[in-house]
Amino acid sequence: MHTLFTGNPVIWIESLDSTNRYANIQVKNGTAAEGKVYATHVQTNGRGQIGNKWLTRHRQNLTFSVVYEPTFLAATEQFYLNMAVCLALSNFLQKEVYLPALVKWPNDIYVDYEKIAGVLIENTLRGTHLSHTVIGIGLNVNQDIFEEELSSATSIKLKTDKEYVLEDLLDTFLSYLEAEYLQLKARRFEDMYARYTANLLFFNEERVFTANDQVFSGIITGINSDGRLIINTRAGNKLYAFKEVAFVV
Repeated sequence: MHTLFTGNPVIWIESLDSTNRYANIQVKNGTAAEGKVYATHVQTNGRGQIGNKWLTRHRQNLTFSVVYEPTFLAATEQFYLNMAVCLALSNFLQKEVYLPALVKWPNDIYVDYEKIAGVLIENTLRGTHLSHTVIGIGLNVNQDIFEEELSSATSIKLKTDKEYVLEDLLDTFLSYLEAEYLQLKARRFEDMYARYTANLLFFNEERVFTANDQVFSGIITGINSDGRLIINTRAGNKLYAFKEVAFVV
């Protein structure tokens, strides 16, 4: 593994209800050093943003959580952590398995308009700054059949027609994650923002959205400092937090 501290070690557990829940317990117990990774072969009650489920088949996908201590980040800067993780995933998929991965705001990774990965970040604050973060990631790898409610899901295998060794894939990804985390620590926010928007699904494209039971067209022009989506509409720029607006794909 080509990392300084991320994944040293990786703790594999056969079955967990949620790797994020388990990692947060370790943080509270003081047993989760920075860079420690908790991975499971089957996650029985994985969580996405705001109560969404992350469903996974046994030993077919990567479900894991990474613990960091980003004390250098103010609470008002925490969306840059989300950018770093999404950039690590999109870069990894583009460079290692040659997939045209893009970020679907705020925290999903899509390939050809299908979801291949999701991110759930849970931060702990101390005063005005972050003290710990638990980064939960679900990446579809070898699964080739999805439940009907996940009809828009895909996997690396479905896109490449190849099977992958999960442990090897995780080791490679962690080097991408650590690289982005170190960029974050160096406070290269402008570069990170530019790369995030360059890899943002539907950026600068006119699309149809729904908000407050209204359908409207607009153009995504950026993300503001607290992570809200900026959509240019006929009525001017509008800001939307997660779950306040939906894409009509």
